[in-house]
This record gives sequence, structure tokens and C-alpha cells, in this order.
Amino acid sequence: MGNFNATGSRQDTLSYSTRGGGKHEQTAAQHFIEEGREIGAIEAMQRTLIEQMSLKFDSIPQQVLRRIQTLRDINQLTPLLRRIITASTLQEMGIE
Repeated sequence: MGNFNATGSRQDTLSYSTRGGGKHEQTAAQHFIEEGREIGAIEAMQRTLIEQMSLKFDSIPQQVLRRIQTLRDINQLTPLLRRIITASTLQEMGIE
């Protein structure tokens, strides 16, 4: 788990199995950078969805806002961002 780079500094690596059964290694720093990017993407999607819904519908109930803010999966947010294009009502969004 501890490797040393060309400058002699210790570089911890994380190993984990991929879905296909292979191995993947990355440094702890790379892992945290990747995790931060994913969190940033999710937060941007949440903000975009709330902004689009605010523009399209007069008001958004607090429970719907809270529900959007609890979604932490890009695969849950993507369909909602697509659905806002065709939804005529808040109920058609299916977030309640």
C-alpha cells in the first residue's frame, strides 16, 4: 500500500476490484480528487434541477427541495433533469 515516488516521498495507493473483476490502483490523493469531482457534479445537478423547476413552476414545496437535496446519485438526477423538459406539472416530475 505504501509506495515511494521518484522524489522519495511516500505515496499511498488504494487497490480495489473493478466490476469486471480486474484490479485498479490509485493514490489516496487521486481517490479524494475523484470523489470531490463526483460530489461537485451531483451538487451542480441538484442546483440546476432546482433552478429549472423554479423557472418552470411557480413554487416548489419544501419537501420537494429537501428530496432533491438528499439525492446523491447521478443516475437518479439525470432522468429528473431530462423530465423537466417535458413535464407540465410538478406532479409529472415524480419527486415527492
